[in-house]
Amino acid sequence: MANKRQLRSLRVGMPKDYIWNGKEVKSGIGKTEIQEVLLTKEGFIGDGVANPEFHGGPERAVCLYPFEHYEKWEKEFSATLKMPAFGENITVSGMCENEVYIGDIYKLEEAVIQVSQGRIPCSTISKHNGIEQLMKRVVETGFTGYFFRVLKEGMLIKNQR
Repeated sequence: MANKRQLRSLRVGMPKDYIWNGKEVKSGIGKTEIQEVLLTKEGFIGDGVANPEFHGGPERAVCLYPFEHYEKWEKEFSATLKMPAFGENITVSGMCENEVYIGDIYKLEEAVIQVSQGRIPCSTISKHNGIEQLMKRVVETGFTGYFFRVLKEGMLIKNQR
């Protein structure tokens, strides 16, 4: 049976200040759902990162997290995770880490993107979701999501193929 890919969530956001463990931290993990956006070589218009050493840039222009993993984490931690729990720009079903390879190319509306690298998650994931062991488990399972570079810029409209 063919793998059915579906865009479940499209999100962007600029870095904001959060209070975690009594400390003020700037992070771009929180994002707002949108219906359409221009994707450029640097990423989605309206999206930003707080730590450019580890996030963003042309080799990490788009962050994807597989939709299927949400159910696993919700069961494991008996918690509801609100997208984008992992700071992803796009949440997609049918594109788990074992189904894609670095170098794979996909058409995303007018844009063309290429898997550029796996993702090394940071502790912000645990803090943002209030689940201390979440980042540790993400790393242990390899359910980290991954990044894309943009080969061709273009508009992306949710609910289109």
